[in-house]
Amino acid sequence: MPSQVLFSVSEDGADELRLDNAARQLTTTLRDTGLRDAAPYSSGEAPPGSKAGAAMVAGAVLATVGSLPLSSVLSHVVQWLRSSLSTRTVRVEINGDVLVLDGVNDETQQQLMREWLDRHPVDAAPST
Repeated sequence: MPSQVLFSVSEDGADELRLDNAARQLTTTLRDTGLRDAAPYSSGEAPPGSKAGAAMVAGAVLATVGSLPLSSVLSHVVQWLRSSLSTRTVRVEINGDVLVLDGVNDETQQQLMREWLDRHPVDAAPST
């Protein structure tokens, strides 16, 4: 069953433009994994005085996961984080359940990722 996954990039000292650029890079990475509908996330109404429509959330990307193993998608996100010259984190959320990835390859983060993935078995497509 496909799930909406919200990916939110954060970076110490980053302004909205930098977060927007990071989100665009992450969107490209997610699309490269096969998540064709990955796109910048918008929420609510645009601020007063701006053009009509939904307000974009700086650093946020929404994607539907279902045709790919969720673990594979997360691995690509971790690789993207490691390739960055900046210290970034990505908050991954499904139905209020949050996993924070920082690109550090330590046992604690790997364990947290396994536990989070175990809570979303329906969201992950079986490996072939």
